[in-house]
Amino acid sequence: MSQIKNNEITHTGNSGTSNIVLGSAGQVTMAGDFTPSKLKLGSDAAGDTMYSNGTQYVRLAKGTAAQVLAMNSGATAPEWVTGGVAATHQSVAKAWVNFNGTGTVAINQDYGVSSITDHGTGDYTINFDSSFADNDYCFVGMAENGEGTSNHDSHTIISGYYGGQAVGSFRLATLRTRFDQEPPLFQDCAAICVAFFR
Repeated sequence: MSQIKNNEITHTGNSGTSNIVLGSAGQVTMAGDFTPSKLKLGSDAAGDTMYSNGTQYVRLAKGTAAQVLAMNSGATAPEWVTGGVAATHQSVAKAWVNFNGTGTVAINQDYGVSSITDHGTGDYTINFDSSFADNDYCFVGMAENGEGTSNHDSHTIISGYYGGQAVGSFRLATLRTRFDQEPPLFQDCAAICVAFFR
């Protein structure tokens, strides 16, 4: 029976020398110059990624613009996802919205928000594209002064409704507070910004 000893296979090319190292457990390691032309997985293209599926190396075709590489739901292989880290990681918002709450409510910009329901003056429900796993998420928000920038003794605050934090939506109120008046009053605002984290 013929045998190949460790480091006995050597390829010398124009750019250098590559040694194929045979391990005691049968593994093969390539050392030295190693370029894509020396390893083909089939249908190879610029931007492709190679990873191990546990038994062999396989090819993951490149993603599209704005996609990022993430682990799949089974934590077994990489995959390309749209929206990137925002869809999975706790450090970024799962949903956010900037909307005009005066007149006919209009979304200016958003991520992960499908619509806004207007229940009346200063009373809104933000509806999510996809439901949260539970209602233990955190929200932060702000609203501009509903009386205008020149009135510095008036401010607008955001308050969540009791029981209004659902997996698929979030109900909130925007309230005008003034130092010379009480109690606070519901107030429509032209710029309301809210973000949600989980």
